[in-house]
Amino acid sequence: MNSKKGLITVIILSILASTGVVFAQEATDPAEKIRQEVTRIVQDQEESEPKKAFSGEITDIFNKTVVLETNDGKKTVKIEENGLIISNNKEIDFEDLEIGSWVIAMGYLTETELLSAKRIVVSVKPDKQEKEALMGTIIEAEDERLIIKTTADNEPAIIVYDETTAISDYAGDDLELEKGQVIVAAGTVVSELKINAGTIKIISVPEPVEEESFEATKSVE
Repeated sequence: MNSKKGLITVIILSILASTGVVFAQEATDPAEKIRQEVTRIVQDQEESEPKKAFSGEITDIFNKTVVLETNDGKKTVKIEENGLIISNNKEIDFEDLEIGSWVIAMGYLTETELLSAKRIVVSVKPDKQEKEALMGTIIEAEDERLIIKTTADNEPAIIVYDETTAISDYAGDDLELEKGQVIVAAGTVVSELKINAGTIKIISVPEPVEEESFEATKSVE
């Protein structure tokens, strides 16, 4: 009789134990499902919001938000709760940002054109490169380098170019650069009377210049 009761007790305990395991699994499953759902929502949000970066000068600061003056106008940037702000390779606080500082902000662009920034780097405002155009006659033509006699003041000038420089005449035809051609070269100023040309337009091809150095020509003049 006792053995029979013992057997029944073991069976009941086994049922309760197995039921308890089921209950425990059912209790943890909803929590796991919630975590998975949150992860999915975050991933979907990051996929739907394109990554973007803005660089510009800070013109306003408020509520973990900065307004930048960029080349494309004013942009609003809000630093995320766990976002990083870096200056001189060190992390700084949002309160350390100053109006007038030049920064690069990286994050996700929302539908309202607000940049949700994961990282802001305080940098140095790049210098604006001076642009210039020079017109003159080629007196020497070398690989990726020309010397011209400027039309404006008859002074020598150096034109530096490379494979990225667009070279053509005004009809749009690609031509080789040769001595005697009159050109207009436009680009960034390297130094006085020297430019790094982004475009070179060939205006005309006059009669070949005499085989004499530019210094000799100037001395005659």
